[in-house]
Amino acid sequence: MASYKYDIASGAEAFTFNSVMRACTKEVAALSWCMQHGLIAAKAVCSRCAPPPFMRRKGMHWRCSRSSCRVERSVRMNSFVERSTAPISKLVMVIFFWASGTHVTEAAQHAEVGGDGNVVEIDATSMTKKQKYNRGKKHADY
Repeated sequence: MASYKYDIASGAEAFTFNSVMRACTKEVAALSWCMQHGLIAAKAVCSRCAPPPFMRRKGMHWRCSRSSCRVERSVRMNSFVERSTAPISKLVMVIFFWASGTHVTEAAQHAEVGGDGNVVEIDATSMTKKQKYNRGKKHADY
């Protein structure tokens, strides 16, 4: 039976509290940090062109470099943040706190939700079905 050694310390300095918080200061910084560590693709290839040229990053989108194509696609595509609408910087912080086992109240302090001078508004939206054209079941909410 072969014994395996895993060097957990190599490259771990990129995932310390200070480095993750520094990467999450701005959305572009969080995006480049995710690309640097392989969480989001650092290169993209156009799927419509044959032979496929590389796509160039334009903000938060990839854009085909061919002038006849110009297909745009989100940098989130084919990644773990594809279906989320939250900013990448907030997602990275939430995942970091979850992976490190940080308590929710401590994580909320670092994620800057509420606090002195910050107002958090919670909407009490009714999720019941609204009747249309005076037909169907009447609901007390309306």
